[in-house]
Amino acid sequence: MSPSLPFLRLPYLPMKQLLDHMDFMDTVNLSVCSEKTRVVILSTKKFATMKSLLEKKQNKRETVMNV
Repeated sequence: MSPSLPFLRLPYLPMKQLLDHMDFMDTVNLSVCSEKTRVVILSTKKFATMKSLLEKKQNKRETVMNV
């Protein structure tokens, strides 16, 4: 048996990096372990999604301004 990793005790950034490197199905499996893991995973993924949407919006503005 491999040693366990205290996932929920990790700081935000290492937790997010760990989730970013996981496969989709591994993330889904982890999210059904408990309500707390589900909330943590959703919050980190939601933040990443909002950040990418803001970056896309900014790039669109820059493209329009350059025309």
